[in-house]
Amino acid sequence: MPTEASPTRHDNFTGSWAWLFPVAYLIHIAEEYWGGFPAWIARFWGVESSSSNFLSWNGGAWVMMTVGVGLVLKTKSYRWLLVSFGTVVLVNGLVHAIASVVTFSYSPGLVSGLLLFIPLGAITLRRAREQVNRRTFRAGVIVGLVMHAVVVLLAFSFARISAAS
Repeated sequence: MPTEASPTRHDNFTGSWAWLFPVAYLIHIAEEYWGGFPAWIARFWGVESSSSNFLSWNGGAWVMMTVGVGLVLKTKSYRWLLVSFGTVVLVNGLVHAIASVVTFSYSPGLVSGLLLFIPLGAITLRRAREQVNRRTFRAGVIVGLVMHAVVVLLAFSFARISAAS
């Protein structure tokens, strides 16, 4: 139990390590881009997207994540966002691993997913489970799952729009 002189639960949970999220995401975007993710997803899932569209929507998501981390570090009421980000990166890393196994191929993003996203997400969720209330934890996980679903749906939508043009 924190005392006046010791760090609060918020301080223990939302340290400057939260900046690892946008850093890891930037590395992940780079691996996906240089690994040819748009071509890979077109080959295996029939979804075509240009590299510029890929960079645009990932760049926008990266900016939102970076702003989100800033909000978390500035205001206690946004700490649920770290739970959401932890969920998103954990799910994304697992999806890359599963997709690689299912397709018997390298899913661009697999390496950063395994080495950065899965550990960062798992550690964040473990810390959150210990240090935030149940309601905040559940809400953050649900929002994270919705965020990941929205990213996938938007990626497929942008790809279809660009393929139709």
